[in-house]
Amino acid sequence: MSALIAEGNLKVFAELAPVFAGLIAALEGDVGREPAAFERLLASLSPGPTQRGGQSLLREALAAYRDARVEGDARRRAELILLANAQVGLHEQIRLQPYIAGSLDAPIGDALLGWAHGAATASTAGEARHAAHGWLDALLHPAADELTRTWEWFATRELMTLRLPDGTLRLGRDLPAPPGRPLFPEALQAIDLPALRALLGQLDALGPAPAPRLAPGPEAGTAARSWARLSDRMRFIAELFRSRQQDARLLEPPFSEAQRASLLEGRVPDGPL
Repeated sequence: MSALIAEGNLKVFAELAPVFAGLIAALEGDVGREPAAFERLLASLSPGPTQRGGQSLLREALAAYRDARVEGDARRRAELILLANAQVGLHEQIRLQPYIAGSLDAPIGDALLGWAHGAATASTAGEARHAAHGWLDALLHPAADELTRTWEWFATRELMTLRLPDGTLRLGRDLPAPPGRPLFPEALQAIDLPALRALLGQLDALGPAPAPRLAPGPEAGTAARSWARLSDRMRFIAELFRSRQQDARLLEPPFSEAQRASLLEGRVPDGPL
C-alpha cells in the first residue's frame, strides 16, 4: 500500500511541480507583460487527454488562471479559479487512479488470493498444484471482488479523513459547511460560467443532492462511497474546492519552522500539524 501511494504521489508531484513553478515565473511580473513566457509554458505541455498521457486539461487550467488574474469581476474571477482548480484536480486524479485503487484494494484481494495460493502450494505438488491454483482463482475471485467492494466502502466511510483548519472531514460522509458559514461562499453560490457548469455537471458536483433516497447510491449527496472510484473522488473534491476556495486559513503554512527543518533533513517531523 505504502509503495503504491508513494509512487503515485511522486508521479504527480514530478509532473505538476515544474508546471506551477513555470506558471509562477511566467505571471510574477506586471499584468499584461508575460505573454511570451506564458505561451512557452503552454507549448511545453503535451496535447491530448490525460488518459493517453496528454496534458490538455493542464493547458486549459493554466489559461483559466491567467484569465482570472486580469478579471475585474469578483464572481467571474472566483469561477475561473474554481474551473482551473477542478481541471488540475481531475488531471491529477486520473493520473493517480491506478495507484489509489491498487493501494486501497491491496489488503483484500491480494491478501486473500495470496493466502489461498500459499495454502495450495503447501499442500499439493506438480501438476496438481497448478490445477489447484486455477481452481482457487475461479472460486475466490468473485468472493474477493465482493470483499473488496465492502472494504472500499468501509475504508472510505470510517478510515479516510482530511484535516483542515476548521476541522476534520470524513471523505465517506457528506461535506459539512464551514463553521458559521454557508456551504459555498457568496461568489460561488451560483455557477454561471458555461465551462465551469459543464465540468461540474460532468462530475455530478453542481451542488448537494436532495434528501437521500431509501437506498442511496454513490451519486447521492457529496460523500464518496468508494475512494477507489474516480467519479466518487472527483465529486467530493470538486465540492470541497468550491466550498473552501475562499477560506484564507488554507493559505497558512501547514508546518512549523521546526517541522519544516525536520522535513528538509529527511526526517518525519514531530508534533501535530
